[in-house]
Amino acid sequence: MAASCCLLSSTATGRLEAQRPDSSTVSLRDSLVVIADRTASPLAASISSVSRLAGDALRVARHAGLAEALGVLPGFSLVDRDGSGLDPQPIVRGFYGGGEAEYVVVLVDGKPMNALESGLMSWDLVSPLSVRAVEVVRGASSALYGDAALGGVINLITDGAGSGGGPRARLLAAGDGLYRAGVVTSGQVGTRRFRLSASGLSADGYRDHGERSAANVGGSLDVLRSEGGTLTFALRTSWSEHQLPGPLTESAIEVDRERSDDFHRFDRTERWTHLASLDGVYQLGLGLELSGALSGDLRRGTGKETLVLAPSIADTKERTLDTDRMGLILKIEVGRGRIPLDGKLLLGLEGSLGSTYSEYASVVFGDRSAYLASDGEAGAIHANGSGRRRAGAGFAQVELFPLPALRFSGGLRYDGVRDEFEPGLASPGPVSRAVHSAVSPKVGVNLRWIESSNTTGNVYLSVGRSFKAATPDQLYDQRSIPIPFPPFSATTSNPLLIPQRGTNLEVGAYQGFALGGGRMTGNVSVAVYQMDMIDELDFDLATLRYVNIGESRHSGVESGVRLSAGRWSAYGNYTLQSAVARAGANSGNSLKAIPRHTWSGGASADVGRRVTVGSDFTRASGAWLDDQNTMGIPPWTRIDVRIDFSVAGTSPFIEMRNALGATYSTTGFPDPSGSGVSYFFPSAGRTLMAGVEFGAH
Repeated sequence: MAASCCLLSSTATGRLEAQRPDSSTVSLRDSLVVIADRTASPLAASISSVSRLAGDALRVARHAGLAEALGVLPGFSLVDRDGSGLDPQPIVRGFYGGGEAEYVVVLVDGKPMNALESGLMSWDLVSPLSVRAVEVVRGASSALYGDAALGGVINLITDGAGSGGGPRARLLAAGDGLYRAGVVTSGQVGTRRFRLSASGLSADGYRDHGERSAANVGGSLDVLRSEGGTLTFALRTSWSEHQLPGPLTESAIEVDRERSDDFHRFDRTERWTHLASLDGVYQLGLGLELSGALSGDLRRGTGKETLVLAPSIADTKERTLDTDRMGLILKIEVGRGRIPLDGKLLLGLEGSLGSTYSEYASVVFGDRSAYLASDGEAGAIHANGSGRRRAGAGFAQVELFPLPALRFSGGLRYDGVRDEFEPGLASPGPVSRAVHSAVSPKVGVNLRWIESSNTTGNVYLSVGRSFKAATPDQLYDQRSIPIPFPPFSATTSNPLLIPQRGTNLEVGAYQGFALGGGRMTGNVSVAVYQMDMIDELDFDLATLRYVNIGESRHSGVESGVRLSAGRWSAYGNYTLQSAVARAGANSGNSLKAIPRHTWSGGASADVGRRVTVGSDFTRASGAWLDDQNTMGIPPWTRIDVRIDFSVAGTSPFIEMRNALGATYSTTGFPDPSGSGVSYFFPSAGRTLMAGVEFGAH
């Protein structure tokens, strides 16, 4: 592989990229990334902070899945709520939804995967083995991707029907009863190519009441493939069942960090998800390309979840939730050179129609004796209702190249969102409606300031506006919470929520270099950003309700360096996230649960023709539990070590996660009753895993 590809695919890790440069020429212009500007563009010419993981980069996803790979990129902190790292949630640029909402848009081959009701991503939906690349843009991307793209956008690129490649399989076993298997294969029926994948997971969990099972099958088929275009049909079905061990108090963790509180003994979820899509690309001639995607998803699930209202009292409800959604994306691209200044143009339309049906039933409310006496069966339905979300958008993106080393980019998007909720017979009431719209512009410039046989560098500047609408659950969720004063019940939802909006400024650089005639190569990336938000959405523990908290400023630095020389490689990342309230009683305080400092790094070396050893570390510090910044989350550090082999066409591996057995928690929250007790989600101790992969990617 050319040095350009090796240098550009990630600022992450030697463990991530096994490829070695075979040229002393350093060029950042040749590697492409599609996510930042929704069309194929050189990564180093981007006006955003962009990373790409491909090939051996994704081996980091062996244990905990695809989301785990994000942790080695600059800008990402991962929250581990189940203790085993099997359901991580990202924190990016100071945005974190606390497990109830998401600030990162996740796409599979360009189509959104976030849940309709909450915006959360279920990583069980995609087989890790079927993903050949992950493209990430950090920072506000509303100008092209609309609602919820405040922290960034993640695009999972799968093996398409025409991608070729032989069959591959992966098997893994680890401590805490974890077993994972996956297989992917391709073939041809007549002239039509297909791709099939399947994966499964079973785990006992690091903590009591932490069992988890999941299965996923999917495939794609070329309906049409010709010189003029392609038409591909894809289908995916996923099932998962999770027990939820819940948080523990500090005192309980000191006694036994692997236990689960009796309050959470009934907590579990089961979900079925079915997704289908039809994607097409057609060359119209004269440099015009038309592309589109029609997609739909059906999700069915039930779950019991407990809210701890005080150290001695809790409330458990069962929810049944059905969601359906259809979406349409149409784009037309005018190729480079077809408009003045060697430019290109992208025009697009998006629309989606989603519906939800939700019902709640009480399971148990009271102290621990009430929970121990309960059989966990749900009672009669006490609240139900149906909702609809209609969304439409139009967007445009233009790129101009007045000089070979200079790129101007401008984008504009209009979004309209209409929500409606109608209570059912179990909880009659008036129909609620809300209509919101937003205009999101973004402009930027990228300059290649140096290019020679051994170094190349680009700098960029961008400004824009962004927005995020409240999720349907934040607006209309009917879950009731008992309170000790009239009306003796409250809901966390708030139909008066308005979208949060922000103004964004970012400056960054990409720098690649080769030393010693190409014997050592490396790259450096850095981004400095500031985002001023108004009407930011947050969960108020004092009122147990979602609110628009006013104003906040998100600023920080994301930096990464990677070196590679012969038989060894190394990487290091540092991320500073400062998210500060700028209004209200807590003005000047940091927003809760956001780590201020995150470090990651590691190195790997070939110690023989068939053996590679390596180690990686992650450290986070500076996170607060509360808005008053009186209680903090202790800093933590995790170190992993591994050995990879290459034997007769297979790739066995052994890895020790948390090799030093550190005891830590990545997140927590204070007791909402104000007792001063803190709750944490303890993470797993030392865990050994081993596995093998068959077949080449």
